[in-house]
Amino acid sequence: PWVVITCEATQLEREWRELVRMVGQCQAIGETGLDFFRDSQRLTYDRQVDFFHRHVKLAIDNDKPLILHVVRGHGEVLNILRASNGARGIVHGFRSSEQIAAQHFDLGFKLSFPATSLLRNIKLRDVFCKFRAHALLETDAPNSKGAIQENPLICLVKDVTRLAEILDLSVGVIMGDCY
Repeated sequence: PWVVITCEATQLEREWRELVRMVGQCQAIGETGLDFFRDSQRLTYDRQVDFFHRHVKLAIDNDKPLILHVVRGHGEVLNILRASNGARGIVHGFRSSEQIAAQHFDLGFKLSFPATSLLRNIKLRDVFCKFRAHALLETDAPNSKGAIQENPLICLVKDVTRLAEILDLSVGVIMGDCY
């Protein structure tokens, strides 16, 4: 959604045509979705929704999973996905409620949790525990503590080790349950 928010309309259409042309070479479609983190992004609501619809249709028509980026827009995203009847994929950086998680899961989406957020947020940790068998653990290098100095994979291993201690589980159990 960030490109849709900041890009000029003509450039956006050129990039869209390029994506459509190269879709056969893609493993997935995204990162796509709706991002309403800042009030000013509501000004681009129509544009974000338009391109999200396009991405969903492109993914379904080409049997590709979607990689979703959703910030303060889960209701709208879920409505679009329900209407699409057949979209699947991963919700990247999931940081929402159990109810929202269940709705994404019911539509066939996996949830990807930032390990650093699970360390800080007890409610999100509870959501992770409930959906752990259908979850991924991720690291976004710029947002991971120490990622500038360390390899992001090393940061993820350290975060998972701390998470295992908090949950009183072994690292093997957590990693075995997650994708």
